[in-house]
Amino acid sequence: MQFNSYSYLGLLLIAVTGFWALPPRARSWYVLALSIAFYATWSPMFVLVPIALGAVITVVLYATRAQPVVAQPAASEPAGDIEQHDGSLLILQPKTTAQVRLPLGTSVEIVLLPGLGETVESANPDILTATANPPCHLKAICGFPGARVWTFRAIHAGVGYLKIIFGFRVCQEDGACTITPYVFKPIAVFARPQAG
Repeated sequence: MQFNSYSYLGLLLIAVTGFWALPPRARSWYVLALSIAFYATWSPMFVLVPIALGAVITVVLYATRAQPVVAQPAASEPAGDIEQHDGSLLILQPKTTAQVRLPLGTSVEIVLLPGLGETVESANPDILTATANPPCHLKAICGFPGARVWTFRAIHAGVGYLKIIFGFRVCQEDGACTITPYVFKPIAVFARPQAG
């Protein structure tokens, strides 16, 4: 069958009509089958040409395909407190309830970007005593609106707890009070070794 023959034109009309009548998923297989049938009208030997060519192209494309990049999970740093030591001052931005150790006589400065009503107080004032009007030493946070600083001085050895309170405690006239969430941050105060 030649391209310039009436038989080719008739086959082309039948092929185009059949192509549009099929569902989209079946169209590519339909075109492949018609192509092989068209080559077979010239010579049955020509059927091997599109099959061999398709096999070679498939092997080459499969061998040179882009490999998907498998993203490795990023090694995340464990959440921890942000600590900065400055001589006899420990600047602390608590992120966990893990114990912090500091020598006797050291001050611990708690810096928070608090929400409404957050505060920090010592649950053991005999070990950690509050300092009135403490300066803020962590300048990166102190400039933010609402940032607050609480400083406590370690005056006795032992384990003291800082109570970090979130929100206000509101009590009604009938005595019912709202529950105010809080966490305890343990601070282990140890005596410095004596110079001998």
